Amino acid sequence: MTDKRLLELLETDPEAGVRQLKAQFSKGLYYIVRLRIQGEADIEDCIEDTLTDFYLQRRQFDPSRGTIKAYLATMADRKAIHKFQDIRQQWQPSEEEQPFRQDALDHWEDHELLHEALHKLPMRDRQMVEMKYYGGYSTREIAQIQGMQYETVKKRLQRVCKKLQQIIEQQGG
Repeated sequence: MTDKRLLELLETDPEAGVRQLKAQFSKGLYYIVRLRIQGEADIEDCIEDTLTDFYLQRRQFDPSRGTIKAYLATMADRKAIHKFQDIRQQWQPSEEEQPFRQDALDHWEDHELLHEALHKLPMRDRQMVEMKYYGGYSTREIAQIQGMQYETVKKRLQRVCKKLQQIIEQQGG
């Protein structure tokens, strides 16, 4: 699909447009991101963030300056660099921290429980939680991206958070 047609589709039918965006560019973005970061979940998150940000910023894209493919490649590479830096930073203790303090280990275990619980959710629910609590998107922005009503997203996020809590409790957390 041409860039012009894809931009039109994103405007007229956002859900179909985002599906087309993913279908057309995800594979290429995977290879770009994989050069910077290794974990499959981190790679997928980076690609999703790239596509989501493009959708939200699509009106700022100037076709006279380049293609969507090149624009997405640049966005994905920058996001992968930031993700790599974040990952590296997580494993480096701050000056005040001692590497094996018990509270740091407890926090790491809580993070792992949450990560495991998130991956037990359906993909759409997991994406909404990640967008809200990790990506900083508002409920309205999530609703627009997902092609859903604001109230539906709001209630779904509430149910998903309760479900996450139940999963963590079942895991012994």
